[in-house]
Amino acid sequence: MAAEVVVSVVMQKLTNMLVQESTISDEMIDQAEGLIIKFREMQRYLRDAESKQESYDDVRKWMAEFLGIAYDLEDFVDIFVLERTRRRRSSFIGYIATFEGLKATLKLCSEMKEIEGKISDYMSKFSQINERLTLSMDTGPILRKQNDLPEDLPSHLRPCLLYLGMFPKDVDIPVRRLFHLWLAEGFVKQSPGMSPEDLVEEYLAELVRREMILVFSFRSDGSAKTCRMPKKLRHVLSLKAEEIGLFYIHGKLASRAAASSVSDPQFEVRRVVEHADIKDYPGETEFYVKNLRSYISFNTQKKDLQAIQIGKFVSKIIGKRGYALLRVLDLEGVYKPQLPEELGFLYHLWYLGLRWTFSDALPTSVGHLPYLETLDVKHTYIRTLPSTIWKMKLLRHLYLNDIRLDMSVHRHSTNPLTQLQTLWGLLVDKKTPVKDGLNRLVNLRKLGLTCHSISTEGIGQWILRLTGLRSLKLRCKNEIGEPSSLHLPSLANLQHLTHVYLLGRLPKLNEKFEFPPQLIVLTLSVSKLEYDPMPKLARLKNLSVLRLLANSYTGKKMDCPEGGFGSLRVLRLWMLENLEEWEVAEGAMKNLQELEIRCCSSLKAVPDRVLKSSTFEKLNLINMLPAFVADCEAKKQEKTTMTKETWEF
Repeated sequence: MAAEVVVSVVMQKLTNMLVQESTISDEMIDQAEGLIIKFREMQRYLRDAESKQESYDDVRKWMAEFLGIAYDLEDFVDIFVLERTRRRRSSFIGYIATFEGLKATLKLCSEMKEIEGKISDYMSKFSQINERLTLSMDTGPILRKQNDLPEDLPSHLRPCLLYLGMFPKDVDIPVRRLFHLWLAEGFVKQSPGMSPEDLVEEYLAELVRREMILVFSFRSDGSAKTCRMPKKLRHVLSLKAEEIGLFYIHGKLASRAAASSVSDPQFEVRRVVEHADIKDYPGETEFYVKNLRSYISFNTQKKDLQAIQIGKFVSKIIGKRGYALLRVLDLEGVYKPQLPEELGFLYHLWYLGLRWTFSDALPTSVGHLPYLETLDVKHTYIRTLPSTIWKMKLLRHLYLNDIRLDMSVHRHSTNPLTQLQTLWGLLVDKKTPVKDGLNRLVNLRKLGLTCHSISTEGIGQWILRLTGLRSLKLRCKNEIGEPSSLHLPSLANLQHLTHVYLLGRLPKLNEKFEFPPQLIVLTLSVSKLEYDPMPKLARLKNLSVLRLLANSYTGKKMDCPEGGFGSLRVLRLWMLENLEEWEVAEGAMKNLQELEIRCCSSLKAVPDRVLKSSTFEKLNLINMLPAFVADCEAKKQEKTTMTKETWEF
């Protein structure tokens, strides 16, 4: 049921408060746990009530009143956490701060106790209402509305599903963006032995299995890249989400007001999703901004006016009090939004998304956001981050754009970024120490960096310490930007590493160097390998995608040994200018589905075993000689799709 989504989110916030606020009193713990029990009892009444609310006004009114109570509790909890954070930052310490903290704790305990009593009253009230709703033979049973949330959909998946209704229709939703938003909104429940990042992947997989989310495009390794909600679900569930106050889509106000008498949201706005200019947003009234939790923009118009409007709106959210309850500020694709320096007063902020904004600078106060988990400045013109970044103890995902980090503060920090899972787009040069610097970050799961050749040896030793690493992108360049030598040790002990991208010259792939045993995707570029890498790579049992890009191999002949590459599905050969012969032994590449060959002007032919394979489906040829293209066209199977392109350089 849709109303249960609100209850689920509020219960999760209560749980998070108990976990994060380690110094709260025993009385508050007891009160919060009692409320969680009451909310769980209430869920049974919600399921029954929601099935009847479309037909009975008193039930509909009861539902609205109860959701208002749930939102009140969310406000109390968030404001309590916010005030505690503000006091920690205040220069007024000692007895006064302690006394204020005690008053706030007693106030929240009192409010929670009052809400617990209200929930009991509402349960009693609905029982009385339910007794009056005796269905006669004429009315028949009340059926659950078609396209409503399925009864068997687990409660933790309900907010995730309804949340998709805020995205513009017919727009591909990046799975990466969706994951971080679900996490920041607090939709992902904690589970022993599993990280939130693993759980959110399971959430998506389950919704896809139930056909409630459609994967619209895939990465080459078969994982989801973008997704959409099915059209038959989107409209109904989007209306349901707005009805319960989960989010509010800006831009609908005028059309809704013209079409009906409903011009204002029923509840105070908590999440604003912008599909149009924000200039006509009704933000003059406190009703619309004082309890805002998320602002997400899909407006990508490249004009200065939009950037100014965003800056004014964010300043309005922060408000005269100097703080706000905002958890999510996602401006991905908004052209150069102007962010105020007071951004650092958004103490509740978990997610700051500036990807593809082409912003020039980041307010220095961003380093003062105590709960920030995701900071994304990829594809911007931002070149430096404030040194206070190292004080972010809860930061988990940091996406950069070839940015060098100031290590001066980091080297003197006791617990620098201990929660960091993703560090992507880092620039490492002689000013960025690895020893007693970067090598203190040992919990990374995703690492993407560009380094100068002088730093590669220390980086190799650091990478070996990242035992939980799953994805690695390492580019090595000299001071003028040209690819240079990579000095990497054997990666055989990195048991979780499945995705590797290496740009830079590699030594001969001898017995001393081993790739990770669980490798699924491997990309090599400018490796300048003089000896055929295929015999070694063929032993990687899980390798599904292999990309040999420009000058990765400089030899003339390539041999794929018998029985090798058993899991390989995708092979890309780009700009291997010297490659003339390619042989595939019996039983090799038996599961290959897709082959792309680009600018390999000396290659004479694609092996018949590849073209005649029962699994082979797609052949893409780019800038290949006419005779080569004709040979492939003559030999390929009828079921194989073949494309041929000529690009101008």
